[in-house]
Amino acid sequence: MKKRIFNYLSLISLCILLSFSCQKEEVKKKPTAHKGFLDLKDWDFAKHGIIPINGEWEFYFGQFLLPDEFTSGKGDLSGYVNIPGTWKKFSIDGKPIMGTGFATLRLNIQPPLQNQALAIKTGTIGVSFRLICNGQEILRGGKPGKTEAETIPGFNPSVVYLPKIQDGNYELVLQIANFSDPHGGVWDSFLIGEKNQIQNEKKLQFFMDIFLYSTLMIMGVYHLTLFLMRKKDRSPLYFGLFCILISFRSLLTSERILHVDFPKLDWNLLFTLEYLTYYLGLPLFMSFVQSLYQNEFSNKVLRFVQGVSFLFILIVLFAPVKIFTNLNFYYQIFTVFSILYLLYATTTAIIRKREDIIFFFLGILCMIAAVVNDILIATQLYHGLYMFGYGLVLFILFQSILIAARFSRAFSKSEELTQNLLVTNDSISRFVPTEFLDLLEKKNIIDVVLGDQFQREMTVFFSDIRGFTSLSEKLSSKETFYFLNTYFRETISIINKNRGFVDKIIGDGIMAIFPISSSDAVQASTDICKSIYRWNLEREKEGKFTIKIGIGIHTGMVSIGTVGTSERMDTTAIGDTVNIASRLEGLTKKYYVSVIASHTVYEKLDASQKKYLREIDYAKVRGRTNSLTFYENFYGYSADTVDKMLSIETDYMEALKLFRSKKFTEAKNLFSKCQKVVPYDPVSVIYINRCSAAIYKQDNYKEEEIETEQRKPFFVMVVEDNPAIKKLFEVALRKYDCDAAMLSSGEEALLMYKTIFPDLVFVDINLPGMNGIRTIQALKKIMTDNKTECPIIVVTADDSSESRHEALAAGAKELHVKPLDTTKILEIVSRFLRKENPKS
Repeated sequence: MKKRIFNYLSLISLCILLSFSCQKEEVKKKPTAHKGFLDLKDWDFAKHGIIPINGEWEFYFGQFLLPDEFTSGKGDLSGYVNIPGTWKKFSIDGKPIMGTGFATLRLNIQPPLQNQALAIKTGTIGVSFRLICNGQEILRGGKPGKTEAETIPGFNPSVVYLPKIQDGNYELVLQIANFSDPHGGVWDSFLIGEKNQIQNEKKLQFFMDIFLYSTLMIMGVYHLTLFLMRKKDRSPLYFGLFCILISFRSLLTSERILHVDFPKLDWNLLFTLEYLTYYLGLPLFMSFVQSLYQNEFSNKVLRFVQGVSFLFILIVLFAPVKIFTNLNFYYQIFTVFSILYLLYATTTAIIRKREDIIFFFLGILCMIAAVVNDILIATQLYHGLYMFGYGLVLFILFQSILIAARFSRAFSKSEELTQNLLVTNDSISRFVPTEFLDLLEKKNIIDVVLGDQFQREMTVFFSDIRGFTSLSEKLSSKETFYFLNTYFRETISIINKNRGFVDKIIGDGIMAIFPISSSDAVQASTDICKSIYRWNLEREKEGKFTIKIGIGIHTGMVSIGTVGTSERMDTTAIGDTVNIASRLEGLTKKYYVSVIASHTVYEKLDASQKKYLREIDYAKVRGRTNSLTFYENFYGYSADTVDKMLSIETDYMEALKLFRSKKFTEAKNLFSKCQKVVPYDPVSVIYINRCSAAIYKQDNYKEEEIETEQRKPFFVMVVEDNPAIKKLFEVALRKYDCDAAMLSSGEEALLMYKTIFPDLVFVDINLPGMNGIRTIQALKKIMTDNKTECPIIVVTADDSSESRHEALAAGAKELHVKPLDTTKILEIVSRFLRKENPKS
């Protein structure tokens, strides 16, 4: 894998390096100046683009000539000099001349036939100049003079616009004076093209310089920051300073931004700074490499490089410009030898298989190519674009990988220990919730001691899976734990999302604390019920068993603290609030509902939540002297059920009021009306049975003490559309003292069965819509999917053997022929529910 990455990076680097010097193949050959004349009459700038004004210009050394003096023949032609280039070593009468002095250059340009509006982008001219076009001065840099005293150096690469001419040629006259640099002349190509083309070219180059400056400055500050964070490793310090130095240098070279935008700055100062950035850059970079590969890079060589560079820096600081510029060639040679040693050191590191050396070596290649390119340009051996900044950007890309890897290894041991500590803390938080620490005002688990405690008002939340013990007996150990963990993952996620946390997991039950708001606990119960509803739908489609849950919620004072011994300590929440929440969770079994909340919780909710809670009962809970009002949260049911529950709210509350006023007949009628809308509403069924019992006894209905620990009453489901037979079953089952749901269709039976798993079912075969046989088959499928069993008894007026066979084949336990009396019904119920002494 590493080899493949290396190959890819090598290919990318090679392509980038080649792009530094490769020129795009031109469809049409670009014209060049010949003996002071450039023919552009056949050149279409719009089609073929801008071109450099390269080639032979007329050269008049030691002469400042104006356009009219050429007409009068005063000029003494010294020859033709190639632009871009320097006149150093140009021969006049067989004798080479120096690079200093003054001269006039002249070029005639025949414009294109299209008579386009043209512009010229000038480059750097060494070191002062005056540009004249058709007798009019169009640009000046510094002040050219015939002596050093008269000359004021100045760089000014700019864009100038040429006047439109109807006929004739453009005559460019360029006066240059140089008494500072050993290479007088035009250092960069002039570009000519349409105005918008030249403007765009100028903007592009300007933005490239700003990009280089910004990139290098950011990376420099970044690496200095790395050094400040860990001063033991000096490599980021050297590299950071190097990047900042080169970013500043980018403003002094190429488009000479500081020269152009700040013309009042002293030219000698800026030119000196340009050289200083070069002489400082080499030792900084070599120091950086030596700090990375100390075994391969000799410290003596580094000291030698630093010493030579320091000598040149002193020369730049104290010698005149014309002195240190003449000595620059020797430092360039010294740079080449330094590069050769750098290649030797990095090659040695590769042979020794030093870590990350491949990335570093690729970056070094980019840097070396750029440095060689710039040296060739500076010595006038090659004319092109300065590329050191771009090469450095590429090096930074590789260097960023290398620095990151080195820092990673430098901190690997401490990071490993830190990671282990984090893992340990995370593991502890799975046993001791971090919220407990927050409530105890402890920053870390190690600060917790035995006996720490805290008391405040909070909401306690208990949940439990209905009948999971019997379900787990039919599952393997692996299946049981997988199921539980899937259930807990979703449920606990919802609790946490609603600002609660789990105190304990007890078997398949959860005890959670909501320290902020009661509404958080109610919302969590809603979200959990909706999640279970969706989960059950998926499991039902897959033919798997579904589950029912019970949740109890109560708000009050809760004491939180640590209990146990110094060897075995645990956190816990205790108090009457915890006890009541547990009792309410137990009541969900008695009332066949999913969520029960206390009146204390209800009072703390806003109207938007209250409307989805309905009062169930007002009674004594075991262990409590005073009665307790509690509510069902039905918002977690299906959307259709929620709408129906809201629609019966008025009738339900009125029925409950009538029941408590002991108007049992009226209450039963209203509860029955509610059940017709929501046939599978267990609370309405319970109150219908209570009303029937109270009417039957002709006695005051006594408020009962609810024993949550006692087994809930048997629940019998009767599916019969004949009102008279329904009444007969109601009377018989009342004597047996069990809850009964009287349903009229198979569809109602299926919905009720999914809400409550009954203990016994009676089904009439001749039901409207879904007949009894289909109802039995559907009920048996639900039983199979949920790994439950409930006896089904068929009642029918058809005594044929065919009907009997069909009913038993569908899954019925027995078939009984109508008419039935209460004695027969009680005998069947007693036999299947094993209760010997029904009430008379």
